[in-house]
Amino acid sequence: MTRLTRGTLLVAAVMLLAGTPARAQIVNGSFEDNYVGWTFVEDPAQGACNGIWGIAATGSTLSGGTVRDFHNGPDCTPNLSSLPITFTATDGNKLAFQLQNAPQFHRMHQDIAVGPASTLHWDMQYHNHNLGGFDPASQYLAVRIRDLSDAIVKDLFITNPGDPQLIPMTHFSADLAAYAGLTVRLSVDMQVNLNFLDAQFDNFRLVGLVVNCDADDDDEEDEDKHKHKHKHKHKHKDKHKHKSSAQRMHDENHGTEDKQRAGLMRGGKENRDCEEQSRNPQGDLQRKHRE
Repeated sequence: MTRLTRGTLLVAAVMLLAGTPARAQIVNGSFEDNYVGWTFVEDPAQGACNGIWGIAATGSTLSGGTVRDFHNGPDCTPNLSSLPITFTATDGNKLAFQLQNAPQFHRMHQDIAVGPASTLHWDMQYHNHNLGGFDPASQYLAVRIRDLSDAIVKDLFITNPGDPQLIPMTHFSADLAAYAGLTVRLSVDMQVNLNFLDAQFDNFRLVGLVVNCDADDDDEEDEDKHKHKHKHKHKHKDKHKHKSSAQRMHDENHGTEDKQRAGLMRGGKENRDCEEQSRNPQGDLQRKHRE
């Protein structure tokens, strides 16, 4: 008969109450494989280099020369007003960036399956060169949820008139519980018509509830000792002697079910008490910075 340890019950509780961790549900969210998993849109479709979807290594500085546009393919010369830029990835060695040479609407997106209790996390920097600030129709940066027909469902983040022209790489998060069990389109939209709007992106990920309570390695040994003692104690009881093997199996099964139900209840409480994990080594510092 399979032994139910505290660790097993905790895993079962997490799967029932919160689903498994959902980081893998976003493909290449840290851009370590360049733009694998992401789809580009530029509107209106124009010549190459109007917009540049680039990849930079952490610690590198772009101060001139050419850079590869991963959407249209060629090497492009970015506008000098955006330079120099020194890049710092927040997860891994790479990040994504967007630069422009002419007015255009730029998007990157991917379809994601949202698990239960999921929160979207990402890191982002931008610099708006338009002296008139942001404009809701002509100059903005947005992170959105769209449905699979591409209709906008919700703005998770959008710049508004009066917002800062420049922010450093900053951590953002948004609750996606309303979309649990659905496949939606995560879209980064940049409407750049009035002047240049530089942006950097890294570490897109979905985070569910993860147990942060390690099971005691001695649980199985303790349980074995308890079972052996319990079995020895009742071995010579007349009542136990007269029970059929079927009745004893019935009793054992019911006892196991009771233990499982009790364990799941305890596991649920421990899971709620456990810390939500983002697997981001800088997460705590970023949250403090944001606060």
